[in-house]
Amino acid sequence: MKLCERLRLLIEKVENISQNEFCRRVGLSPQTLSKYLTPEKESGVKVETLDRIMATFPEINPAWLYYGEGEPLRADQPEDAGMALLREQVARLEGELTQARKMLVDTQAKYIDLMERYDATRGLPRDKLSEAARELREHMDAPGVRLAGTSHGDSDKLN
Repeated sequence: MKLCERLRLLIEKVENISQNEFCRRVGLSPQTLSKYLTPEKESGVKVETLDRIMATFPEINPAWLYYGEGEPLRADQPEDAGMALLREQVARLEGELTQARKMLVDTQAKYIDLMERYDATRGLPRDKLSEAARELREHMDAPGVRLAGTSHGDSDKLN
């Protein structure tokens, strides 16, 4: 595989970034990269440029980049500490999202139940309506639960 093909593979498949982003990270102009990606001009790639690529992307196998030998990624490359932290954060956030979804479904079910009970109380004496309003307020005062467009005291105003 030619150097221009390895560079293209590095950008598009291995790192999955745009050519502009690659240029920004490595410190190349887009015109220079375009020249390096042309088979006729690939011999103009400087060793210093390859060294900068290796410094920017240490997970790349130097034998593959410089000589086309082996696999694009180092086999012995440990996972970057930053990447491990990101994986942990994603897992934590996925767990929190799952919990939030469960809370939302539970809250919706409770709200529907309270509204059905309210509908059943129409025509009942005022004290029964006050009891339904109090139950609704207690539920709505639970942490993180608010009806859109209502203020704290609006649950007393059931019509």
